[in-house]
Order: sequence, then structure tokens, then C-alpha cells
Amino acid sequence: MNKIGKYQILETIGKGAMGEVFKARDEVIDRIVAIKVIHPHFVGEDIWEDLQARFQQEAKAAARCLHPNIVAVFDFGQLEETSYLVMEYIKGDDLKDILDENGRFSLDQAIGIICEVLNGLTFAHDNGVVHRDIKPANIIKLNNGQIKIADFGIARLDSSELTNVGDMVGTPIYMSPEALRGDTVDARSDLYAVALVLLELITGSKPTAGFVDIESITEQLGGSSVDEQHHQYFIDVFTKALHRKPAFRFQSATAFLKKLKEFLVETQALKNNVDHSEDEYRTMIQSSPLLKSREVMIGEQSLPDKNLLDKLEHSLASYIGPLSSVLVRRATLTSISTKQMINELSQHISDDNERSEFIREISIEIGTSSGLGSHLNESSSNPSMAPKKSLVFAIEPERLMFITEKLTIYLGPMAPIIIKKTIKKVDSEESLIEELSEKIAQSEEKTLFLNSFK
Repeated sequence: MNKIGKYQILETIGKGAMGEVFKARDEVIDRIVAIKVIHPHFVGEDIWEDLQARFQQEAKAAARCLHPNIVAVFDFGQLEETSYLVMEYIKGDDLKDILDENGRFSLDQAIGIICEVLNGLTFAHDNGVVHRDIKPANIIKLNNGQIKIADFGIARLDSSELTNVGDMVGTPIYMSPEALRGDTVDARSDLYAVALVLLELITGSKPTAGFVDIESITEQLGGSSVDEQHHQYFIDVFTKALHRKPAFRFQSATAFLKKLKEFLVETQALKNNVDHSEDEYRTMIQSSPLLKSREVMIGEQSLPDKNLLDKLEHSLASYIGPLSSVLVRRATLTSISTKQMINELSQHISDDNERSEFIREISIEIGTSSGLGSHLNESSSNPSMAPKKSLVFAIEPERLMFITEKLTIYLGPMAPIIIKKTIKKVDSEESLIEELSEKIAQSEEKTLFLNSFK
């Protein structure tokens, strides 16, 4: 076969039981494409109509899903009684082949891949398409590292009568419990499959069809690329994502994606030395707006009650895992009240009900403790307990926090420490900002910093 319609066949790039895939050139617009063709010998057989329907279904589904993380389909047609599908030509390997050759992925690699898959599925689901066959073989890693979802051949379209094409509705070991029962599935079934793929990527072990419980998840993670300190975090993620009842899973690809991105952001922050030494931490805490009165206070100050911070970490960890320690430390640098600190921490909990529960529980603990909240109240009402003032100019805490936020853009988490040292040497806000600008090495960034106060 040298030609299919306007497409010149260049070479065969894949063969399967049902057909072949060719590399071809669109002679009209001079574009390299991939063409999937059903084997002609199926014409007249019982399976022929089902294969035709599957091809057309894939074309319809992909036509709705023009997205960087989804293999694009350009055309569908028939030639001499055989059907063909014209797709974008990509260079890469599917995750099944990569797993077979290299075993498991690192945790960061696996989550990066799944985040791209969830990006693609978010778009597909928003456009009324449920893939129904998410598995490593249908996820392609391009040579440039980009991830694309392929094969929408058994997708369910919300406006289509073709909810089942033939008897095939997925690959059993990646199917959700409701799909295995033959029930109607929705986007949450795709998310169940995504979780199984993620588990396989980080463990190198294929899932088992059927019910997945917390014991089996825990056992699998024991031989995974997840380090010990993050085991509980991912046990919680998988327990939710692989719940047998769809109502208790992540309810959208966006929610699942947000959970994984939180992990990536916080682990990257740790790599960038956000988790400082204890001495640096004390210095940063002492410069926190949380401990300031209406003037900047320099001198000996008590740290927030450690028991209370431990309670905050412990309570938040029950919702988001071990990343809570980093978030609590960060919140002490940006909050000017206990209430603001709690609200800031609560924003890292994606589920609305869980967020409300966290606020209620920790508020009760703070109300009955002699920790941070009572310490601040006592300090402000009892002159003997108040921090000593030094001869520094008066500046509103809100203004100080604004300056800190601007400097953090250029100097990172060291900004509060630098401000604390610099403010002792100046007598006005203008001179403070000028001195701080000298700490910024790049002249362009220095100019941007100064302009933000004009």
C-alpha cells in the first residue's frame, strides 16, 4: 500500500491484531501524520461493524479534545471498504514499554507524568468525554518529555448513543469497581484508573483487578519510590482515589491534580532550603508579624508556644500529610493574627468539609490552651510581659508584611531575616526600602522592586 487518499505512506511504524499504523505525509498541506488502518480481512466478519464504530467513536471523542496532553485526530475515512484514522505523528514510547524496560519511575517523575495526564483528562471531561481505558499502554511519553493520552476508541460521549462499543469497555486490571460490574461510568472511573497507573509507576507492580483496600496499598508502597516520611501522605491519597464508591473519591481531575501539585510545590520548597536550621527558624519566627504590636519591636521576644505549633502541625497533617510542618513554619512568617494563621493553613485542604472541620478542631484547641493565642493576649494586656521596644521608627505590621512579600520575590525565604537586620540600621520606610534594594544583585530586579513602592 503506497497511498491512502491524499496521504502518501512512508513506512510502517506498528502492527497489531486489528490493524496497522503507518507514518505518512499529507500531500496537500505537507504534514507528517500517523494513520491507523483496520486490517481489510475483517470486512464481512461479525467484529467488522464494532471495529468501524470504535474508529468513528475515537475520531468523535478526539475531535472534542484538542489539547497538548491528548493525541490529536485529524481525519477519519474509508477506502476500499477499510476504515482509517489520521492522527498527529509523535515520537516516543508508551509507559507500558518504559515500565517493562526500566521498572518503576522516581516519585517526582511519576507525579509529573500523572499531572499531565490529569491536565488532559480535565479538558476531556469538561468537554463531555470519558476515556474509559486509561492504562500505561495508552499514555505516551514523547522524546521531549511531554505526555499525551492516546486511544479514545471506547470513550463515552455525553451526547452519543454509543455508550458501549462492542463488548469491550476497558482493560480489566485498570477498571473501576463500577466498570467491572457493567454499571454506567463517569469521569471518576477515569480517575480511579489514573490512581492505579500512578501506583504502578512508583512501585513497578501491576495492579490486581477488583477491590483495592488500604492493606494492599500499604503493602505496595513498601516497595515503592516513596520515601518513608511520605508513606502516610500517599496512603491517604490512594485510599481516597481508589475508594470502591465513586462518591468518596476525588470528584474531578482538577481536585486530584491540585492534591498532587501541592506535594510537588512543597517538596520543591524543601529542596530550595525552605526548611531552615533551628537558629534560622528562630530568627525568622522572631521577625514574624504574628508577634508584632502596632510598632516594630526589636529585642528579646518569646517564640510562639511550641506546644501550639505542634498541635497545628499534627492537626493539619491528618488532612494533608507530612507537608504540614513546612506550611506551619511558613504561616508564622506571614500571619499577623492567630485567626489569619489558621485560615491560611486551612487553604491547603482541598475538601470544603475537611477544611471546616480543621478550623473547628484547632479553634477549640487554641481556645482552651495557654499557647499562642493566650500568649499574645497576655503580652498585649500585661506591660510586664510585653517585648522591649528599641528606638526604631514606627511602621504598621501590614506595611511591613507588604515589604516582606515584595522582597521575597527576589530573595526567597531569607527576606524576613534580611529585613530584621536592616530595619535596625534605618530611620524611615524610604531608607529601609533603599537599603533592601541593595541586597538584590540583578539591576533589572532591583528596579522592579523599587518601582513596586511608587
